[in-house]
Amino acid sequence: GPDLAADAVWTLNKLTRQCDVTRQWVLESGGAAAVREALFLYPERNDLVLCSVWMTHTLSGLQGLAAILAGGGAPHGAGDSAAGLGAPCAPQLPEAVAAATVWVVYELAQEENRRGKDLPPEMSGLLRLIVQILQSCSQSEDVLKACCFTIEALVREEPRLRAQLAESGGVQLLLLSLRRAAELGNGAEELARVCAGAVTSLANLGNGGVVKKARAFFQDSGAPEVLQRIALRGLGTPAEERAMVALGQLAGLQMVMQTMAKAPTLKAVIRGGLEAIAALTGEASADRDEVRLLPGLLRDLLALKAKMDGPTPAVKCRRKCAAAVCAVVLALVVHAGPGEVPDLDLAMRQILESLRTEPWSDADIAENFVETLGRAALVSASWRDALRDQGGALDRAAEIIRELHGQRKLMKYSFWFAAALAGLPFVVRELQMNLKSKEVVDAAFCTVIDILDDDLEGDWVLAHTEHCSEADVPRILALICQAMQNFPQDGFLQSRGCHCIGLLLPLAPASPELLQTAVASVFTAVRQHTRSSDVARDACYVFRIVLLELGGSGAEQVKVRETLAPFMRQEGAQAIAAQALIDFAHTQEPELLEGAVVVMAALGGLGFAISQLWDAQQPAAAVRSC
Repeated sequence: GPDLAADAVWTLNKLTRQCDVTRQWVLESGGAAAVREALFLYPERNDLVLCSVWMTHTLSGLQGLAAILAGGGAPHGAGDSAAGLGAPCAPQLPEAVAAATVWVVYELAQEENRRGKDLPPEMSGLLRLIVQILQSCSQSEDVLKACCFTIEALVREEPRLRAQLAESGGVQLLLLSLRRAAELGNGAEELARVCAGAVTSLANLGNGGVVKKARAFFQDSGAPEVLQRIALRGLGTPAEERAMVALGQLAGLQMVMQTMAKAPTLKAVIRGGLEAIAALTGEASADRDEVRLLPGLLRDLLALKAKMDGPTPAVKCRRKCAAAVCAVVLALVVHAGPGEVPDLDLAMRQILESLRTEPWSDADIAENFVETLGRAALVSASWRDALRDQGGALDRAAEIIRELHGQRKLMKYSFWFAAALAGLPFVVRELQMNLKSKEVVDAAFCTVIDILDDDLEGDWVLAHTEHCSEADVPRILALICQAMQNFPQDGFLQSRGCHCIGLLLPLAPASPELLQTAVASVFTAVRQHTRSSDVARDACYVFRIVLLELGGSGAEQVKVRETLAPFMRQEGAQAIAAQALIDFAHTQEPELLEGAVVVMAALGGLGFAISQLWDAQQPAAAVRSC
């Protein structure tokens, strides 16, 4: 009977999940077929059904789940594209089995998303089957909800699956599901939220042909009006916020602004609208029509921010408001310099002024403000000059660095911002004044790397800011070495200190004594932190610079290298590099492995380096380094 079957499936599921031998025995004994038979024989037993689906996954993986969903055959009367909602589930696949199987796929996709991993290729076939299930089983609210949740989880981080959904008729089904959620009202909040999230994912894929068609279909079929209706319910739910974000992706900034104006006291409308503005303004900076909206939008946002900063705001979400203000500011500074847009000037003054208080009251807002000022300085020379020479921005950054403690991220942002304005001299000055502060030293080291490392890519690079003269390098090296000595137990700080030394050595005067003193700090660090792959990597980077890349080919540089090579051998650089290969071969860090082999080749010969690499089972690194 069903009770005995449920107990048997539960027991087998526990055993097979914990023991590979038991799993193989169950497979060889025909257990998969028996579980499938129980699944379809007793679909009314929810506990048995869910346990059977999980056991099918344990025994047969995603292919087993696909076999369950395909077991009902193709939906009756369905072609390759969706024709609409309303048909019952195919009789071969009970609704309870369909829902349970789709929910298991949802849990698996969510787990992969949480771990930041790509979804396995089999998810493509499962998505196709789920779209078919959504089309054929839409009278079941549980199946409808399971399918929509799972589709959103599948397409959220996977552009290929979004494109597949758009091509397979899933777009039409999502819209119909969204309409169903709007009709059901308060009883379908979760369904409305997840449908709006899926719409956002699809509309945010890019500008490819498939996505343009999907976006156009949503727009022409009245999806913006449906989303607006959900957003304006006034319940303050996450579904209403998600509807505002989706509305922005489909209909643009102007529709978001109009909806916010209709409901200035509805929390979900304002919160979702602010999130949509922050997401959309980057795209608006390339759209001439939407750029014209930005000054008025910024004016409205500043007024809203003033209300939220007051004692009794109707809606209070200061962080979202600050993020929206910053996004609009960054979209505008590309087009307008100081004095050209009064609302932009006002926003910049208010952001600067807020740095007197925000770092101590809300570090997240302060980080956003500091980053915005730094990015404005990087993209616009006129704003950089205004902030540096007239706005007092450097004074604000220095106050944060010297007075704020316990906010390492904000400290790093402040250094980075100040360096965007004043370059390396500011960083060196603050480091010299705060050598006993671990937070300051760490932030200073990170900023030195952002300024000097030409190999870095991304939004944080400060390569075009002011560097230093050769005459300043000995003093900077001495400061870095002193800072490393002050915090010998901090592995991350030692790693970054080594990196800074490696960047500064090629800029230093050709003095063997100076360079030997700096490199001695690297040897101290790598001996102190024998278990740190980061320290080993950056130490090998310094050794490589000293042995092969220090300066040019002039007589002085040759003399420096010839003087330092015996010192490197005496201090054991070759042994350190060989040990790093043994200890950290499993980390698969190309920079560490390649740096180590170059050091071994320079000091012990190419044959020695290759033999060490083969012993560490790293032939690929040997080939790359050679």
